[in-house]
Amino acid sequence: MRAFVIGSKELSCVILESMIECGYEVLGVYSRDREEGMKTWHQLGHRSLEQLTIDKGIRVYDGMPVNSKKSIDLLSSLNLDVIVSCFWSELFQETILNIPKLGVFNVHTALLPANRGSRPGPWAIINGDNQAGVTLHKMTLGVDDGPIVDQISFDIERNETAKSLYEKVNANATVLMRKALIKFKENTYVLAPQDESQASYQLRGEPFGGQVNFFWSEDEIDRFKRAMTFPPFRAYRLSPHHASKPELVVSFAHADAEREGSYQPFTFFNLNLFNERLSGGNRWQRKALKTLMVKGHQNVARITSVDDFSAYQPLLESLKIRGFLGVIGNSFSSFTETNLGHIQPHRATNGILNFPLFVPGVDWKKMIQKAHEITVKKNCPLYLTIDEKDLVDAITKAQIVQEVIKLGGRLASIDNVCKEFDTEYENISA
Repeated sequence: MRAFVIGSKELSCVILESMIECGYEVLGVYSRDREEGMKTWHQLGHRSLEQLTIDKGIRVYDGMPVNSKKSIDLLSSLNLDVIVSCFWSELFQETILNIPKLGVFNVHTALLPANRGSRPGPWAIINGDNQAGVTLHKMTLGVDDGPIVDQISFDIERNETAKSLYEKVNANATVLMRKALIKFKENTYVLAPQDESQASYQLRGEPFGGQVNFFWSEDEIDRFKRAMTFPPFRAYRLSPHHASKPELVVSFAHADAEREGSYQPFTFFNLNLFNERLSGGNRWQRKALKTLMVKGHQNVARITSVDDFSAYQPLLESLKIRGFLGVIGNSFSSFTETNLGHIQPHRATNGILNFPLFVPGVDWKKMIQKAHEITVKKNCPLYLTIDEKDLVDAITKAQIVQEVIKLGGRLASIDNVCKEFDTEYENISA
């Protein structure tokens, strides 16, 4: 079997060694070992794929963009049976996927179809999953959604951390690869389609921006802390909600904000245009979203008529990549202490700061007072974003401001609130 390896970290070394042990002819390797970000992994004891490849007398290619013409020409010339990949930073284009006779396969550190995409181990802990795993699947144009060759599952223990779970993945990957590589050689492998009804997709970057939400339950906070524990990487941070200062903070926003110099500029669009619930990225929708944004100009987006941000995670990720600090959407006409965490600005799964809108009704003064009482009881700040365009004639911005100031609160622009949430708060992982 003529093979090629494209990957990084210890798992890529496992793949290479397994291929050699199974009698594969490995004709080359794409490595990321010279990237600055790989230094920490080497310090952690992860072997260098580049060095291992050289030691085995195999040609190694460093810094080769996988979809480049040079890469396509190289891989096409090798008459490959199979390519196996792991921990690579590029999505493979169709031309690459069609080069090997059997196809291109990926080792994903999750129990697919759950936790496609980024940081699957931490997300399994955060979501309270009972099991995690490692999966070998055939790559398609989607994100980790191709048919499965084989997978191994294992329990997530009560005290599991991101680091201990990752070690389980590496330990099981060797068994997984050896089984699958033998099936490839004997042509006995079966491709099992993933169950889309069980699929979940996680975005790039730190879950929730690496920031603990004070309004999560104790169990949610505990899971999040363990999911972010992977020394020497930064663990978790405290959000402004943890500040021991009871304070009501109010921001205003409305649909004409971009035309008034006193307001933070916004980009406005309706995500209902993209009405398909996504499990893992959609190229057309991402491209369409780009036409609605001006890169590098505005940093807070106003999304209208959206009830559930999670339905649009890949699109929100596109916003984040283009420098957006926050997203305003989701209106609340009333609130209670039990749903307070959903009314607070909070880091979405992709790290963008979401601002749910508080629309004052007849009892707006009573609601402001209730918000103040909660800040005192919780001994923390409480942030409210009010959509000024929805104020009825009998209620003015000045009245609300007067009431907030009377209660010892303060006004803050949405941009300033973003900056407060972006501050490097105390790292309590030690």
